[in-house]
Amino acid sequence: MPDVYEVDAVERCTVGQVECWRVAYRRPDGGLTGYVFPVETLEWRAAEYGIDPADVTTLLDIVLHEPFIPDPTDPASFAGDAAAAKGMTVPAAASGDRVAEGDPVPVWLYNAETIEQARAAHLARVAAVKRDRVRVATAARTGARAAADPLKAIHARAVDPAAVKAKAEVVAALRERVRAEARLRDEGGDR
Repeated sequence: MPDVYEVDAVERCTVGQVECWRVAYRRPDGGLTGYVFPVETLEWRAAEYGIDPADVTTLLDIVLHEPFIPDPTDPASFAGDAAAAKGMTVPAAASGDRVAEGDPVPVWLYNAETIEQARAAHLARVAAVKRDRVRVATAARTGARAAADPLKAIHARAVDPAAVKAKAEVVAALRERVRAEARLRDEGGDR
């Protein structure tokens, strides 16, 4: 049974020169904790995983659960990786910490063969976190606060399809660069 973190409040803030959202959660023990992420994060997730920019509910669900997902690139988390458990693995492009070249490693954004494969792996991790570790939910509200959904401000800010398209081009270029570097390593070359 997962812990339920209830969203208590959301506000805009600036970290350095970056506009962010600050989300305050109430933990099961009654204490408060928070998560701060750049306003552009929803655009990036739409671009990275090919998710409809109008589907703010899905994008926000992903972003709010990501802090609880074990790092899929960390060999220490491979055994419990939700995507790998569903067979979503690829051969390691190079040897590294506790990984030999060719060993199966979990799929993630930059080693996936396709964006669809990366999206399926990421959504599998989000689903596993919600099922087994932490589920983020909007706090039940009564009285005057009943109609006040704290996530309303994030939902109200539209995700810009043009910005998503530009970010998707950056993601595609980065994914191609990672694959090209892996091919060079396979051929014994340098960057």
